[in-house]
Amino acid sequence: MVYFAPPPITAEEVAGAEEIRRKVANIPNAFNTNYYLARWWRAYNGDINRIKKNMKDLFDHRQVLGYDQIETDLLQTKLEIAKKTFERFCISKIALYRRANNVCVFVQRMIVNDMDEIVKVIPFSYVLHSYFILQEAFTRAQLETEKITDSPAVVASILDLSGVNFTNLLNPFSISAQFVRLIVKVWADYFIEAQGKLFLINSPVLINVLGQVAKLLMDKRTQSRIQFLNHPNDLLKYLNPTVSIFKIKSK
Repeated sequence: MVYFAPPPITAEEVAGAEEIRRKVANIPNAFNTNYYLARWWRAYNGDINRIKKNMKDLFDHRQVLGYDQIETDLLQTKLEIAKKTFERFCISKIALYRRANNVCVFVQRMIVNDMDEIVKVIPFSYVLHSYFILQEAFTRAQLETEKITDSPAVVASILDLSGVNFTNLLNPFSISAQFVRLIVKVWADYFIEAQGKLFLINSPVLINVLGQVAKLLMDKRTQSRIQFLNHPNDLLKYLNPTVSIFKIKSK
């Protein structure tokens, strides 16, 4: 059986990583690896101007909020923004993940039935900032795995949709739709080659309805990274069941 695995890094992408080093200033030491930079080259098809802009945005965001200096097991709680958001979204401990065949697997669960209710207690900005912080944990796990194995790694996340109300998502002008669209844009703009796959399980609606929602809210490239599953056991078709649990090392 062929399981989901990280795509290989090509010689052209390694050369692209060197070009990024020449053109982009102040790359954080932890991120200054061939694999990490090559993924950016791949994500933007070598468009160095877009790479420079989005890298600066990401690196500035880490520094301004200060999570670049926070230990991984405190990412969810040390900043009030992240603490309030993750309490609502029931994200499992982001310092813990499972790994097999250089795939770092994270599991999350939505506990909010109606996403329109989220903004009544949490500002949009909190959710967006917290999503960057979640992806920071993903990136640290990926880089840690690559350092250990000396080969490319990728993140796959499993999102449990039990009880989520999808009605509003079918309205492209709803708060829920705007919320998801913003999250997807952050993923597509900054992390599409890091988080390589998102598995959706326990959906309260039929898969064809999920497909309609995806078409409304995502571009085709991002849609290709989503896998809708009828049953949680279907994960065994894509992920090696012989995974081990790891805790991301503190900074």
